[in-house]
Amino acid sequence: MKSLLYRAAQSLAYTTPVHRWLGLGKARFDKAYWDEKLSGAFKPYLGGTLSVETRNAIVLTLIQTTASATASKLLDVGCAAGSLARAPGAARYSYVGVDISDVAVSQGRELSPGCEFHVARLEDYKPVAEFDVIVLSEVLNYLPVTGAINELARYSKHLAPDGVLILSMKDSPKCKAIYAACRKSFSWVNGILYQEKFAGPEYALRFDNKRPGYLIGVLKAL
Repeated sequence: MKSLLYRAAQSLAYTTPVHRWLGLGKARFDKAYWDEKLSGAFKPYLGGTLSVETRNAIVLTLIQTTASATASKLLDVGCAAGSLARAPGAARYSYVGVDISDVAVSQGRELSPGCEFHVARLEDYKPVAEFDVIVLSEVLNYLPVTGAINELARYSKHLAPDGVLILSMKDSPKCKAIYAACRKSFSWVNGILYQEKFAGPEYALRFDNKRPGYLIGVLKAL
């Protein structure tokens, strides 16, 4: 119970200036960090793991069931090596991937030569077209809550009529604060909550730093 109350208090702190006093808003992950990590310990993030491929399958299913039947243009922000573009069912979409890491994007270009990739921070990338679907996978949580909502609003301006945002974030106080803040400017369409399980069987979603739960949601601008 104490842990739950503490995490609830943290989520609340992220919505106020208090999070800066607690050191919860400090940026720690720049381009050099990701290039180094994705060349070593974080290489599984580039694709081929149960976690990544499960997320891709969920994202594509949500797109296919909530986006327009004629949806064809997809922007993937925080794409890593673009594994979403190679997932079953993704070939029907014109794919543009954006990631901060040269290491990740180089692999994406090699594995998906027919797709378009850009190296950029999510705050710096400026879409030049309209997209039917914009996916942001585990990137908004690296920004302050207000910054995350501002970026979500900025990207939403590049949605085609009836376009959707797909937002994937892990079970953490800051991510919960971002989702809560989304309610002011975006409507919730649908979503999937999931967690990889090593032990079981069980239906409980448990807090786990190594294997966190993920909420993948479909949003539309109000």
